[in-house]
Amino acid sequence: MNQWAKLHGKLSESEDFMALHAADPNAALLFLMALPQAAPWGVLPANPVLFRARVCPMLDLSLEQVQTCLRLIIDQGMMTAYDDRQGKPLVYITHWNENQSRQWSRVAAPQYDLPPDWTPPAGLAKGLADAAKGRRSLNFSAIAERVQSAEARKSLSQVLDQPGVLEAESKPSLSRVLDQSKTSLTRERDRDRDREERKNNARAREGACAVSEPILELSSEEPPTLPETTEPEPEPEIKASPVRTSKMRKLTPKQEAVQAIWTATGLPGKPSPPPGAKPGYSVVAQTVQSATIQKLAAFAEYCENCGVDPPEQDQWAWFVSFLRAGMTAPWKWGWNELTGALDARASPNGNGRMRTAPEPMEAFETGVVKL
Repeated sequence: MNQWAKLHGKLSESEDFMALHAADPNAALLFLMALPQAAPWGVLPANPVLFRARVCPMLDLSLEQVQTCLRLIIDQGMMTAYDDRQGKPLVYITHWNENQSRQWSRVAAPQYDLPPDWTPPAGLAKGLADAAKGRRSLNFSAIAERVQSAEARKSLSQVLDQPGVLEAESKPSLSRVLDQSKTSLTRERDRDRDREERKNNARAREGACAVSEPILELSSEEPPTLPETTEPEPEPEIKASPVRTSKMRKLTPKQEAVQAIWTATGLPGKPSPPPGAKPGYSVVAQTVQSATIQKLAAFAEYCENCGVDPPEQDQWAWFVSFLRAGMTAPWKWGWNELTGALDARASPNGNGRMRTAPEPMEAFETGVVKL
């Protein structure tokens, strides 16, 4: 069966896609190639061997390259990583149901387990009713077997309340599926409660170990005991955040170089725009796309030696302009594009490193970079 996927014209305006392309053009290519292969449920295997065989079998890409591309796509939030019941890694195209549509009565049952936060797509209820009338393979039971979390099962059970589904499904099959769903929901809630109890016990033990003895002596009350067999009362202000199955994000060499320049200018924290601020990080990625690591490292050294004084307001916009001016006019801070090294004038001792900083660029001295 031929598979297809919709591709919106606004993709050309997506900052996430531009940042992904700036990080690795192959990652952007594989994301586009993965869309039709993920149809109709938006799920693909995350194992690099299986992913390459499914998405790009004709491309000359190593498994390491495919794995790196997958990590970049996941880190950019364009795919969600999770494991199925057997612990096999899978990826789900983010916002798949919002951007894709299907004639669900003609769709086959899911091949892989659906993600924990999966919600039924629009039109699924009508598709189930039409599939049952036409005696097709898609039915409520086939989908329920691929749903993992209690929340997803609850959302799926609400599909039965829509007109046409109850009449189309046979009563014995519907009763069996509902009983399985109730049992699975109860078992899932029990597992969730056990995991929450273990987390609360661990937090309580860590909190008890973190309290110093002098503080205990100042208290007139006896410290409470926390027996392992009882459930401690969790602190009301602490709420367990959902666990993300993807690996911790690892910075690329150019992202590390941008971080070094950010720190060298005296800016606090990490180089990232405030919520809702423009320009986005994709502009920074495009600025350093053609620069070498040596050039970025030399610019960070220049910033550290010359004592750049960033403004107190609009620091992100200033940094983007500052970085762009440094990359487009490198001769002003002593970089020679022909030799790919610092100019001898910027290196008094002749070893390619600045002993003393050269004169700062006039635009940088004022704190305003004119492009």
